[in-house]
Amino acid sequence: MIERVEFFGDSIVRGALWADGKFRLRPGRDFPELSGLGLTVRNNAMIGASIVKGAKTVERRLPALDDRTLVVMGFGGNDCNFDWQAVADAPDDPHLPVVLLQSFRERYARLIAQARGTGAKVALLSLVPLDADKFFAHISEGRSAEAILHWLGDKEILYRWHENYNRTVERLAASLGCALIDVRDGFLTRHDFATLIGEDGIHPTEAGYRIIDEIIDAEVEDLVAWPAMA
Repeated sequence: MIERVEFFGDSIVRGALWADGKFRLRPGRDFPELSGLGLTVRNNAMIGASIVKGAKTVERRLPALDDRTLVVMGFGGNDCNFDWQAVADAPDDPHLPVVLLQSFRERYARLIAQARGTGAKVALLSLVPLDADKFFAHISEGRSAEAILHWLGDKEILYRWHENYNRTVERLAASLGCALIDVRDGFLTRHDFATLIGEDGIHPTEAGYRIIDEIIDAEVEDLVAWPAMA
């Protein structure tokens, strides 16, 4: 029986809002609704965490995990990012993401195996969709927007590139038999999407986070009641 939920991931899992050029953490970002179900909840997510940095956090917590633990992981948003200053400085050169897609997949699979090795159950979070126009404005601030656009080809590749990492998460969940908590789906058909993503084009607004919370709360409650989950 699941008694504890441990979250690992990036700034969105942590509950960070981006406004006026800085991060602010939302109050109550330790999922109080889940605590109300009698679960012990710990949010280990960190601002700026990629799968590489996040793995170190998971590995430190492995001794605390057991067959009464549900581990929820949400990585990918930082892994697919680029050094935008380097891009702006040399828009005709090739540039690599923080973590290459194949490495991202392999590292994520290895991390899932480590968590499962303790007896814990594992669920993966899909990526919240980014707003390409807002994100382009954000990465171009203080840099040459023309140079960055030259390297990109078009702004929408920002969304497509991000989506590629999300599809990798979805495929990992399917191939490894992990539950997928699909927070992305809660955003894609919304007519008020622009109000759900903050000014940097990545982090949700408070309204966006309410959608995420509702989905996570409902999905985790179902998973806790499903003893056969992987």
